[in-house]
Amino acid sequence: MVCADASAAILLLGSTVYVGGTFSSIAGQSRRNLAAVDVTTGSATAWNPSPDGPGVRALVVSGSIVYVAGRFSSIGGQRRNALAALDARTGSATMWNPNPAGYDGAEGIVLAIAVSGSGSTVYAAGGFASIGGQSRRTLAALDAATGNATAWDPKPQNLGDEGAVRAIRHDGERQWMEPESRLRKRRDGIGCVGRDGICGWHVLQRFDRRPAARRVGGIGRGDR
Repeated sequence: MVCADASAAILLLGSTVYVGGTFSSIAGQSRRNLAAVDVTTGSATAWNPSPDGPGVRALVVSGSIVYVAGRFSSIGGQRRNALAALDARTGSATMWNPNPAGYDGAEGIVLAIAVSGSGSTVYAAGGFASIGGQSRRTLAALDAATGNATAWDPKPQNLGDEGAVRAIRHDGERQWMEPESRLRKRRDGIGCVGRDGICGWHVLQRFDRRPAARRVGGIGRGDR
């Protein structure tokens, strides 16, 4: 049994299903917030990065690496804040460590991640003020080799004093992001983009991948 909140994440890699969320056991085995399950038998594998903290919010795979986002301070046997890269075979954390930090010294949280088609760039979204050694507010692009922030910096606006971007998707041409204020929990508008799988009562903003990104604008219901 998995006891998880609504922020759980799941992905399939070969014969393995990776599951993240907030739980203490799965398939009869003790696993904290992140586990790998055999797609045929349903049994938990030996893979056990055991992140601490409230839980895992997002997972994405690129090659032999599983990127994990959420709110934690250690995972895969290493200190990692809110974002980590794990070996898909061993569960150990790699050297990759963007180390997101929150506002005014608070801990950061990463709510969503995406990887470019080439695998060279990792996009991170959430509630943070710096990441990859640079000041980046809520949205950043990171070098998949070094963990350093790239020059890409859209600077999302009107998110509130401690706003967060809670969803991001890479479609090969642009990044789609979904803002949310963590303080007011308000909805800033309405948007629906069916082909990207993002549909809800939020304003969606679209950014070019180029460093000098510009806001294209809110997207109304029914726009594609």
